Amino acid sequence: MRGFWRIAVATLHLVMAADGAVARHLQHQLPGPQVGRDVSRPPAIPLRLTNTAPGKPIKPGTELRILAVGDSITYGFLSDQNGGDGNGYRLRVRQYLSKDKVVYAGTETSPTGNMTDGYFAAWNGKTIQYIADRVGPSLEQRPNIILLHAGTNDMNPNSAISTEGHDPVAASERLGSLLDKMTTACPDAVVLVAMIIGTCNAEQSPQTKVFQSLVPKVVAPRVQAGKHVLAVDFSTFGLGNLRDCIHPTNQGYHLVGYYWYDFIAQIPQDWITVPVGKDPKREENSSWRLRANASLLGVFATQSSKLQSATSPSMPKEKNYNPVQAQRKADKAREVRKGKAEAQGRRNEKLARKNPDRIQKQIDDLKAVTAGGGKLTRHEEQVLEGLEKELLSVRKARDTLGDKAPSFGRGWRRDDDGSRSGALGKRRRGDDDGSSDDDDIPDDVRSIPMPRDTPPPIPKAEMDKWYAKRRAKRNAENAARRRDAGDNETHDGEDNDRGKGKDRGQRNAAPVVESRTVYEAKPVVRDLRKEAVAAFVPTSVQMKMSKGKGQGGLMEPEEADRLEKEGYLKVASGADRDEAEAEAETAPSRHVVMEEVEDEDA
Repeated sequence: MRGFWRIAVATLHLVMAADGAVARHLQHQLPGPQVGRDVSRPPAIPLRLTNTAPGKPIKPGTELRILAVGDSITYGFLSDQNGGDGNGYRLRVRQYLSKDKVVYAGTETSPTGNMTDGYFAAWNGKTIQYIADRVGPSLEQRPNIILLHAGTNDMNPNSAISTEGHDPVAASERLGSLLDKMTTACPDAVVLVAMIIGTCNAEQSPQTKVFQSLVPKVVAPRVQAGKHVLAVDFSTFGLGNLRDCIHPTNQGYHLVGYYWYDFIAQIPQDWITVPVGKDPKREENSSWRLRANASLLGVFATQSSKLQSATSPSMPKEKNYNPVQAQRKADKAREVRKGKAEAQGRRNEKLARKNPDRIQKQIDDLKAVTAGGGKLTRHEEQVLEGLEKELLSVRKARDTLGDKAPSFGRGWRRDDDGSRSGALGKRRRGDDDGSSDDDDIPDDVRSIPMPRDTPPPIPKAEMDKWYAKRRAKRNAENAARRRDAGDNETHDGEDNDRGKGKDRGQRNAAPVVESRTVYEAKPVVRDLRKEAVAAFVPTSVQMKMSKGKGQGGLMEPEEADRLEKEGYLKVASGADRDEAEAEAETAPSRHVVMEEVEDEDA
């Protein structure tokens, strides 16, 4: 084990020597002049990259207890992909601070990292407010340097991520509150606040640029108040080092680590003090130590080449970058966005067809119950909540459509010019032309609209003419019916006498008996013995009994003897034999004549 550590230490010295050569190369490649630190006054805001050589001591003899605070970039999201170590930028910061004792503070860890003390205070996909609500336990460990990179998720246009909204001004105010919380909990610590890394997302980039410009304005009044807070400029970070327009690639994380190291090197030395209290107690994990030892031989050996390629002017992509696949992903993302926009447009058109005034009336009716001292049921409360959400959605959809949103008038009228002013083409009762009368109709019924596509009402004069014709026709039919009834009465007297004689003859006639069909059933005689034998006697026994009775063909003598022994074949008595012989005698005899035929061939 000691030999292994000696190899690791020797490798580390070689890497640091290579870092010095890379840093000298960086002085000609990265922007910004080489600036020395002036401890007599605070540095200019914001701090910019000065190409400090790796391995430069920050403050000899003073421990650097560093707390990394932020979101997924601080967490190291996706830094374990494509052969990455999963530590984000934190391992690189430790390597560049090789001349100082570095202890990481924080309560969070990454399961993909292989650092021995990879602690931090960062949460994937969370906003400034979320971080401020949960950073307290990490601040209790009293770090003397705090690296803060937060606000990327606050600029996201997706409301599911930017839960407090994506307004840059409001986000900068939340950032100031977080800084006040840090300086109050750790007054002796130096807080480096990042002007966050940019993005290539067209929808998020404008808000990000505004937020970057607001960070120095948030820091300046606190510096004037004597707080050890500095803004650091990450806006020069190349977007070519981003994997998904938000998170850095593996080489990008290495470059972020170099940025932090360069900014730490610019802190005035009198600002850095000995940390308060003892180092946080950690549980040793041997597996983490083994992974760290392996990383000394594997990851450290390629440090110089990766850093040089990551900081070159062209900022090349990783070796596994496939432009065709990237274009395909971009086209797919564009199609997805287009589909979502079309779906949202259809949803807005559907919502805009709803009448917001009618929904508001339903809401007012439910609220009137509570205003009068009543109490809504649970179902009514749910209905009220749903109506309020629906009203907001309808109004938002109508605002989005603007002039294209349908209007809700009183619908089509007879005296109109033929156009329908209502969105649904409905008409109502009580038109001005007097075609219908609603004086005796209640108000709640009068306000109900007529069904869609209902034809216009028929004028009253036309209806009176139609009813008059109908009454005249009905009266004529009744008069004809009465005349026919009078003619029938005159012939009734003549037919009475003939009818009486027929009635007497019918009474003396014999009664007619109607024919009927009678159903009866005979009893069914069943032989239960046979049925019992068929149901309960095995098939093999039934076959033997049948053969004993002479059924089923002739039997061989051996088979007959066997059946006789088994009791299936009864031996005939003497009387039975006599009867059998008598039957044989009475049976007609058959004569068989046999002729000898000579063979023709003989």
